[in-house]
Amino acid sequence: MVSLLKRDKVEGNFKLRSSDQRSGKLEVQYLYDYAATSTEIGLNANPIVNFSVVVGTDVLSLGTDVSFDTNLGTFSKCNAGLSFTYNNGLVTSFNLNNKGDTLSTSYYYALSRVNDTVVGMEMTHSCSTNEDTFTIGIKHQLNELSTVKASLNSFGKVTTLFQLEWSPNSLFALSTPKLLIKGENMDWLLILSYRTMGLEI
Repeated sequence: MVSLLKRDKVEGNFKLRSSDQRSGKLEVQYLYDYAATSTEIGLNANPIVNFSVVVGTDVLSLGTDVSFDTNLGTFSKCNAGLSFTYNNGLVTSFNLNNKGDTLSTSYYYALSRVNDTVVGMEMTHSCSTNEDTFTIGIKHQLNELSTVKASLNSFGKVTTLFQLEWSPNSLFALSTPKLLIKGENMDWLLILSYRTMGLEI
């Protein structure tokens, strides 16, 4: 990511992934004390335009995220969220996603700020399928370089992640994106990432 403009809290960025030269994006951000906006457009013939805005304080914040597909002429994404942050480390949020089809509420609590231990739970309701999902999770920082995460939902799906960042530009991660309690569909995912000059490999 290369910064093109930075003046009066206005930032312009040009993003280009080395793996796909057609995935270039132009992004303009405006940052203020109690508000921030971001507009992003793809650099292709039929780009997707993303717009997001967040307003609020350290205690209460409200935001929305909208994407418009110029090829289809429709909104491909429309999300909104509201969050409360308390002094004791508890964060509560309410979200409306998937164009109003998914309602979710989540709670996060910091058990320890020394080793960044956080527990959380989320309840989600899908209006189209009339399904409810309950998820609990935990994150714990083993040391300055490594972090472990784990979550379990009401369908018996367990996800785990071990992440090691041995330098600011190097990342190693090992995760199980689909591990069911029944012992089926055990998949392991290995991620190696190296960032240089704003490009991610």
